[in-house]
Amino acid sequence: MARKLLLAWHRAFGIVAAIWLLLLAASGSIIVFQDEIDRWLNADLFAATAGPAASIDLLVNAAEAEKPGHFASFVELPNEHRTTVVVWLDPVVGATDSTAAWQIYVDPATARVLGSRDFNAIGLGRRDLANFLNRFHQSLHLGPIMAWFLGLVSFAWLVDHLLSVSLAFPKLRGWAASFGVRRRARGYKRIFDVHRALALWLLPITFVLAFSGVYFNWRTEFVTVVGALSPLTERADLNRPARPEPLYNPSLSFADVHRSLKSHAVDAIAYNPYKTLYWARLFNDRDLIDEGHRWIFIDAQSGSVVSDRHSSSGSAGDMLVALQYPVHSGKIFGWPGRIAVFFAGLAVCVLVVSGLLQTWIKLRTRQRRPYRQA
Repeated sequence: MARKLLLAWHRAFGIVAAIWLLLLAASGSIIVFQDEIDRWLNADLFAATAGPAASIDLLVNAAEAEKPGHFASFVELPNEHRTTVVVWLDPVVGATDSTAAWQIYVDPATARVLGSRDFNAIGLGRRDLANFLNRFHQSLHLGPIMAWFLGLVSFAWLVDHLLSVSLAFPKLRGWAASFGVRRRARGYKRIFDVHRALALWLLPITFVLAFSGVYFNWRTEFVTVVGALSPLTERADLNRPARPEPLYNPSLSFADVHRSLKSHAVDAIAYNPYKTLYWARLFNDRDLIDEGHRWIFIDAQSGSVVSDRHSSSGSAGDMLVALQYPVHSGKIFGWPGRIAVFFAGLAVCVLVVSGLLQTWIKLRTRQRRPYRQA
């Protein structure tokens, strides 16, 4: 009886979640190589000139001059993977295009603007394709409600992983056969064997993807549960009171902050005009991937350091949260990890299709049975 209930759940989940898992898996496989695809399609945005870097303020001013009514909220600096400076511009209060999030690409040596694009734009042209796929994977471009629903799909998928293991091993004796495909199996039996074996071999990867999918779409709930089990270190900007009006020109500029951190390898610097805080992302030996994860928060008026910590430092809960993106993207294991996630996404597409085929064959068989008996 219990096995019948588990089988009914597995089939029902497969039917309801099929289209969503298919879309997420296919788009997820592609965006594993988002940066490489973007550089190939938009080589002009990454064509930097050799020479010493100009002042960050000069680069920021050049970017802001491209889009009046916007301010620099985030500046990504060149590193071994990024050749140009990327300045993110957000609209000031009262701006006409209040939904735009501009990415301005600036040559670090000449301060010449190489090009721009709206991160929120929906399009399949070469400029927008990489960002389009990234945001499609997050919410299918259907907003917060769809993002929440995809979190529900991820949670149900996580539960399905736990329940389906017992379906894969109906008997302990001969358990190894579940990992293979019978040579003489044909039709339904072959589809069944491929579905079961592929799911078992990929179980560790797909389980982690489902788990981190819950984090990305149900972040508040995820953090609440983890924090109840292991206290989390709160980010310095979250408990700082916001100003009633944003301050777009604080005492310290991006260049001032960068100079104060010159002894460190700075990955990016951001500014929050409502909290009057800069935060810098620095490279560190503890980084899990090729992005800086030592965060330093600096008061934009006084220049005092408000907080300095690595995202993975602190409690076990802090480490668990810090692991989610590196693991979900596969970057924590470098190229082998990214390739594994790429093929796992393709394999999930095969699992969805093979699962639907099994259900369709079963339904056809049941429909024909009364006629055969007659």
